[in-house]
Amino acid sequence: MNPQLTELLRQMLETEPGGVSVYETALGCVLNDELEKEWEEYLEQTERHVGILHTLFQALGVPDEDTDGSESRPPSRSARDQPPMPSSVMLGT
Repeated sequence: MNPQLTELLRQMLETEPGGVSVYETALGCVLNDELEKEWEEYLEQTERHVGILHTLFQALGVPDEDTDGSESRPPSRSARDQPPMPSSVMLGT
């Protein structure tokens, strides 16, 4: 497999779980119903992206791990482990 493509896929796999964490955090403190609905949709999409990437890695026979054996994705963090979000973001202002 093309090393540049492999690197791009690994970078995507590093990025997407971070997006999941961001949306989980945002949903834990959102006060605006419209934003909540929108962020729930974004969270579902981002979780789907992570699943697609894992499926793609498996189908292409590319390990989704770094060469030292550690996983390339950041550990999952719960919303309570995240720093507080500014109220302007929560309120959509």
